[in-house]
Amino acid sequence: MAKAQLEVADALKDRPPPIIRQGPSNQTQALGGMSLLRCQASGDPEPTITWRKNGANLLGKDTRFSLLEHGSLQIQSTRLSDSGLYTCVATSSSGETSWSAYLDVRDATDLVDFISHNSTALPGPPSKPEVTNVTKSSISLSWKPGPEGGSPVSSYVIEAFGQSVSNSWQTVADHVKTTEFAVKDLRPNTVYLFIIRAVNAQGLGDPSPMSEPVRTQDISPTAQGVDHRRVQKELGDVVVNMHNPVVLSSTSVQVTWTVENPSKFIQGYRVLYRQTSGLPSPGPWQIQDLKVASERDITLSGLKKGIVYEIKVRPYFNEFQGADSESMTARTMEEAPSAPPQQVTVLTVGNHNSTSISVSWDPPPSDQQNGIIQEYKIWCLANETRFHVNKSVDATIRSVVVGGLQTGVQYRVEVAAGTSAGVGVKSIPQLITLGAELRDVMTGSDSNNSISDVVKQPAFIAALGGACWIVLMGFSAWLYWRRKKRKGLSNYAVQSFTFTRA
Repeated sequence: MAKAQLEVADALKDRPPPIIRQGPSNQTQALGGMSLLRCQASGDPEPTITWRKNGANLLGKDTRFSLLEHGSLQIQSTRLSDSGLYTCVATSSSGETSWSAYLDVRDATDLVDFISHNSTALPGPPSKPEVTNVTKSSISLSWKPGPEGGSPVSSYVIEAFGQSVSNSWQTVADHVKTTEFAVKDLRPNTVYLFIIRAVNAQGLGDPSPMSEPVRTQDISPTAQGVDHRRVQKELGDVVVNMHNPVVLSSTSVQVTWTVENPSKFIQGYRVLYRQTSGLPSPGPWQIQDLKVASERDITLSGLKKGIVYEIKVRPYFNEFQGADSESMTARTMEEAPSAPPQQVTVLTVGNHNSTSISVSWDPPPSDQQNGIIQEYKIWCLANETRFHVNKSVDATIRSVVVGGLQTGVQYRVEVAAGTSAGVGVKSIPQLITLGAELRDVMTGSDSNNSISDVVKQPAFIAALGGACWIVLMGFSAWLYWRRKKRKGLSNYAVQSFTFTRA
């Protein structure tokens, strides 16, 4: 008789995440030139390549940026504003891997030295790593060097992937000077895969082939005088029935369950949960242990707002684990977005007589949306409420034309996103005045000291009134003098007539 343990797993879920064979390297480029940031990834299924700049999605916003056939990023006519941290992200249903590098764009006069990234000078891939020793928390590896490339290999980098640890490759050792190394601080009873990369003066080379899957040793309960076969059998008979999770708030969910065929070997229950909305693929499993076997409920706290979580429960004894309950989902309560829309832009539409503006924006950061955005609200606020114009649009809209504004009135334009819980934080007001350029041309003004401004000054109005008063008084005196002169001539004529008759 011979006995063995058989594990049945979902083959698709157990596939390792994509491997980035060659990622971007730090580089300095001249202003106005062309920059190439490399990214080549492999995996099963075939990964999708996307790019981020300083954490924000990049492609589709500028025609100077283009994604080449194998995933590399090409930037035409580089600008100083193109400087930043660029991240290549390879994503598939099995996980996500990223690689970052900094691009520094400078004026040609500031460039002292420039070294192009030559992929042929990078070291070749080492051989497939072999496992030489396994303990509960460490695995020893050995490998053979690959081709050196342009310069001698200076060190090695070791990356590991464990399905229950993370959904991406993790660097577990670097600056390794030899061709053998013991990777420590690993989880017991966990399957790992490893790849090795060589490093030289030119950078990081292609990865080695993946190692064979290797499981760290179990923490056997035999040290406590317990037969591990009996533990495994009894845990395998335990059935956990999870109830529908109860959402308590925007950051907490209560999980309850019942147990069939309970075992005396149950030390507690392991509650596993992961984010399934707001991400391109489900996030890594997070774990919260309930270490009291008699209890059947736990509250998960510190969750993200307005996010769907997948939850399941598993009994355990030391490192022995029973069967999972069926997974259930729960969405935390939504709240109003805690950040405003980004990149709000306001432009006039049409000629100088137009009464419309165009408003465009990007959504708030995903981690501050606090739920599913259902609408955007746009406010065009003037000093008088009779000139206010407001508008609401669907969540899929990113720009809108607002009409019915008044020329010569200064507006403060604000945008906010709204979820089912309410409207969030407003964007910083953008000021705009329709027809302002036309009035400046008509008054012949090109500065703050325009004629229209001078005419409105109290001193100018007082001076103009004084001048008018002086002109009026002079005109009145002239009329008085003329009338008096005519009266004198009339008297003279009468006297002359009388004297003649006499």
